[in-house]
Amino acid sequence: MVYIDGNKDVTRTLADADIATIARRAGPALSKLSLDFVPHLSDAAVCALILYNCTNIRHLDLRANQTISTNVLEALVENVKDRLEFLSLSLSADIMQRAMVPESITGPEHAWSFADFALVVPNLVSISLGGENNCITDDLVVQIATNCKHLVSIDVHGSIRLSHPSLAALGENCARLEYVDISECLGCEDRGVVALVSRCGALKSLNLRGLHIGDDSLSVIGDCLRGLERLVLDSCWRITSQGIRSMVARFSESGCTRKLRRLSFIDCISVGVDDVAWCRERLHPSAKITGSSVVPFV
Repeated sequence: MVYIDGNKDVTRTLADADIATIARRAGPALSKLSLDFVPHLSDAAVCALILYNCTNIRHLDLRANQTISTNVLEALVENVKDRLEFLSLSLSADIMQRAMVPESITGPEHAWSFADFALVVPNLVSISLGGENNCITDDLVVQIATNCKHLVSIDVHGSIRLSHPSLAALGENCARLEYVDISECLGCEDRGVVALVSRCGALKSLNLRGLHIGDDSLSVIGDCLRGLERLVLDSCWRITSQGIRSMVARFSESGCTRKLRRLSFIDCISVGVDDVAWCRERLHPSAKITGSSVVPFV
């Protein structure tokens, strides 16, 4: 395993030659590679690493590298499609453009995109594509959910075009999901969250920050998620004090209040500091509960 911590200043000076050296020394023994926040790494270097040196990669983290193109996805398919389990990727301009332009315009020889990639990596258990973009669509997430049925974790935060079909597909196909981040996916509402939660009872962490959801979602969360450990509801302005208390009461009735260790409902208009105290009395003593009241715009 090789891991490069992208938060250290030294990684920001890494270049293709450094990555080539790592690849030669590690070779097929390399199973985990994190190149998070390595800004000077070229598309060609990653492709060479995958194709010629490190053919047993199971975990690949390329977050915040905006030079990556569909060439890397094709290299992954060619060499490690049956082994790849974790992929974290910032969608570069190349991938974004191909994801959004129809094949009828680009032609079949140029239409290869992330949707094609999702078709041939059935062993993926974790995928992260989040980050304020408009190229992650319902069609793409449905494709991922349909073909990657072993998913345990998915992060598509900030994908403003996602809505009910994405969440319904994840619920229908990915019953093993434990970690879901759909925060700031502004098209996702109660209907989609209910479809997801009602079928994914193994969820441990759920981030719904900024969604236009109300108490209907909280009711189903309280009924279905017996093993939930972390729930983020910040800026979900439609949820109410009654909804929060009803959800926690449902947790209590099912005996799972001791599992929930993180509950946050900051900047929710109808939920206040009294609800924080009420929840603390009923959840585990070490649970971190955060909330605040805000004054709505007039």
